[in-house]
Amino acid sequence: LQVFRLDITTSLGWVLGGADSEADRWNYIERVVSGMQADTLGVRAGWKVVMVDGSAVASTKELAEAITNAKERLGGGGRCDFTFALTSETADNSSGVISTDVNADANAD
Repeated sequence: LQVFRLDITTSLGWVLGGADSEADRWNYIERVVSGMQADTLGVRAGWKVVMVDGSAVASTKELAEAITNAKERLGGGGRCDFTFALTSETADNSSGVISTDVNADANAD
Protein backbone atom coordinates (compact mmCIF):
# COMPACT_ATOMS: atom_id res chain seq x y z
CA LEU A 1 0.00 0.00 0.00
CA GLN A 2 1.06 3.56 -0.70
CA VAL A 3 -0.36 6.63 1.07
CA PHE A 4 -0.37 10.15 -0.36
CA ARG A 5 -1.79 13.33 1.17
CA LEU A 6 -3.77 15.20 -1.49
CA ASP A 7 -5.44 18.59 -1.44
CA ILE A 8 -9.17 17.91 -1.81
CA THR A 9 -9.98 21.55 -2.61
CA THR A 10 -8.41 21.26 -6.08
CA SER A 11 -8.37 18.75 -8.90
CA LEU A 12 -6.88 15.44 -7.83
CA GLY A 13 -5.55 14.84 -11.33
CA TRP A 14 -6.71 11.33 -12.16
CA VAL A 15 -9.46 9.45 -13.97
CA LEU A 16 -10.88 6.26 -12.48
CA GLY A 17 -11.20 3.27 -14.78
CA GLY A 18 -14.66 1.88 -14.32
CA ALA A 19 -18.20 2.29 -13.09
CA ASP A 20 -19.85 0.66 -10.07
CA SER A 21 -21.23 -2.00 -12.41
CA GLU A 22 -17.63 -3.03 -13.08
CA ALA A 23 -17.10 -4.12 -9.50
CA ASP A 24 -13.45 -5.04 -9.94
CA ARG A 25 -12.43 -1.90 -11.90
CA TRP A 26 -14.26 1.08 -10.38
CA ASN A 27 -11.30 2.15 -8.21
CA TYR A 28 -8.42 1.71 -10.65
CA ILE A 29 -6.54 4.83 -11.70
CA GLU A 30 -6.93 4.79 -15.47
CA ARG A 31 -4.99 7.98 -16.18
CA VAL A 32 -2.94 10.55 -14.28
CA VAL A 33 -2.85 14.09 -15.67
CA SER A 34 0.61 15.57 -16.21
CA GLY A 35 1.43 18.43 -13.86
CA MET A 36 -1.52 17.85 -11.52
CA GLN A 37 -1.05 16.95 -7.87
CA ALA A 38 -1.42 13.17 -8.35
CA ASP A 39 1.35 13.27 -10.98
CA THR A 40 3.56 15.50 -8.85
CA LEU A 41 3.22 13.15 -5.88
CA GLY A 42 3.90 10.02 -7.94
CA VAL A 43 0.48 8.39 -8.24
CA ARG A 44 0.49 6.01 -11.22
CA ALA A 45 -2.05 4.53 -13.60
CA GLY A 46 -3.02 1.00 -12.60
CA TRP A 47 -3.09 1.68 -8.86
CA LYS A 48 -6.32 1.17 -6.92
CA VAL A 49 -7.86 3.67 -4.46
CA VAL A 50 -8.66 1.64 -1.33
CA MET A 51 -8.99 4.21 1.48
CA VAL A 52 -9.70 7.92 1.92
CA ASP A 53 -8.77 9.63 5.17
CA GLY A 54 -8.58 6.27 6.95
CA SER A 55 -11.94 4.99 5.69
CA ALA A 56 -12.09 1.99 3.36
CA VAL A 57 -14.02 2.66 0.15
CA ALA A 58 -15.83 -0.08 -1.76
CA SER A 59 -17.70 1.90 -4.44
CA THR A 60 -17.68 5.21 -6.25
CA LYS A 61 -20.46 6.33 -3.91
CA GLU A 62 -18.34 5.54 -0.82
CA LEU A 63 -15.36 7.30 -2.41
CA ALA A 64 -17.42 10.46 -2.98
CA GLU A 65 -18.87 10.25 0.54
CA ALA A 66 -15.41 9.83 2.09
CA ILE A 67 -14.13 12.91 0.25
CA THR A 68 -17.23 14.89 1.30
CA ASN A 69 -16.78 13.77 4.92
CA ALA A 70 -13.11 14.77 4.85
CA LYS A 71 -14.02 18.22 3.46
CA GLU A 72 -16.59 18.69 6.24
CA ARG A 73 -14.16 17.52 8.90
CA LEU A 74 -11.53 19.90 7.56
CA GLY A 75 -13.90 22.87 7.44
CA GLY A 76 -14.47 22.92 3.70
CA GLY A 77 -11.27 21.45 2.41
CA GLY A 78 -7.63 20.80 2.98
CA ARG A 79 -5.48 17.73 2.68
CA CYS A 80 -6.38 14.14 3.46
CA ASP A 81 -4.75 10.77 2.97
CA PHE A 82 -5.54 8.58 -0.02
CA THR A 83 -4.34 4.98 0.24
CA PHE A 84 -3.56 3.08 -2.95
CA ALA A 85 -2.95 -0.60 -3.57
CA LEU A 86 -0.14 -1.05 -6.06
CA THR A 87 -1.23 -3.56 -8.68
CA SER A 88 0.48 -5.80 -11.17
CA GLU A 89 -1.18 -3.69 -13.88
CA THR A 90 1.10 -0.74 -13.12
CA ALA A 91 3.32 -0.45 -16.15
CA ASP A 92 6.97 -1.09 -15.33
CA ASN A 93 8.38 1.33 -17.88
CA SER A 94 5.49 3.77 -18.13
CA SER A 95 4.35 6.35 -15.65
CA GLY A 96 0.78 6.16 -16.92
CA VAL A 97 0.76 9.95 -17.09
CA ILE A 98 -1.06 11.79 -19.84
CA SER A 99 -0.66 15.37 -20.91
CA THR A 100 -3.96 17.20 -21.21
CA ASP A 101 -5.80 20.29 -20.08
CA VAL A 102 -8.98 18.33 -19.34
CA ASN A 103 -10.18 18.31 -15.71
CA ALA A 104 -9.49 14.66 -15.04
CA ASP A 105 -10.88 14.20 -11.56
CA ALA A 106 -14.56 14.22 -12.47
CA ASN A 107 -14.84 10.60 -11.33
CA ALA A 108 -13.08 11.32 -8.04
CA ASP A 109 -15.06 14.32 -6.80
